[in-house]
Amino acid sequence: MDFIESMDIVMWAKNGARFLPLTLKRIEKVLPENVVHRKIFIDDHSVDGSASIAREFGWEVYENPVGGVGGGFEEALRKVDCPFFASFEQDLLLSWKWWPAIPRYMKESLVAVAQGWRISSHPVLGAIEEAAVRVKGLINIPLYSIDNNIYRTEAIRKLARRISGIRYAADAALRAKILKSKLLWVTDVNVTSLHLKPTGIREYVKRRYGEPRKEVYELALRGEIAEEEAEKFRLFSLYLRFLLSPVVGVSASLLQRQPWLLVYYPMVRGQSLKAFTEWLRERRETLKEDRRD
Repeated sequence: MDFIESMDIVMWAKNGARFLPLTLKRIEKVLPENVVHRKIFIDDHSVDGSASIAREFGWEVYENPVGGVGGGFEEALRKVDCPFFASFEQDLLLSWKWWPAIPRYMKESLVAVAQGWRISSHPVLGAIEEAAVRVKGLINIPLYSIDNNIYRTEAIRKLARRISGIRYAADAALRAKILKSKLLWVTDVNVTSLHLKPTGIREYVKRRYGEPRKEVYELALRGEIAEEEAEKFRLFSLYLRFLLSPVVGVSASLLQRQPWLLVYYPMVRGQSLKAFTEWLRERRETLKEDRRD
């Protein structure tokens, strides 16, 4: 592919030594060596040798100065010096089809970000996530992330300011800025990478829809995520989706012949509502303390 002659690749990581040898080796095999300019690794104070592993694979290693995904993203962006750059997550086994399928989208000048999708390596979770994509109109899941993306550097430099304080939901905040600027964020669900997540369903739902979701609620309150996303995170919508989740779960499981959706979808909606009520309580307590001061 001649369109992108050179690009930087970046990764932000924390204690990723378990999978890094596998994921970094896959990146080397998928991406043409002559296209990769710099390999930039932002380490979030790992204690398991992640930085050493990255160096062994020829990556430049820098410290994440503030921590979190947003901090890693901004620090990596400061190092990038190509018109395009790509980001990959520490536990993502990149699809063999990623190159050149995803970079091709950047031929369209309005595309600021393009990405493939990813599903869990856990057999049940992976099957659920595959089915969820096929019925995304029914269950309305967000299909964006920053774990296997290519970016237009100039556009991102203009838009990605002040996301360093965002620990989890940097993708939602960045996407909102891109859409507000009338640019495009493209997700190709036919290019699917493997998310190395050897956790059970309950633990996965709690991790993904617990603390990270609280941060999304805070961003929604501040108007820092896209309006169609923010609409889903209002109290009425959360309650309604929770109440309807058994019906939606049954419908999705029948449509996709995936019985686990019957359990998974109500579990997600319940955890999302729980996270909202916890966030609301914590916010009220914070406001009370501020008034006392």
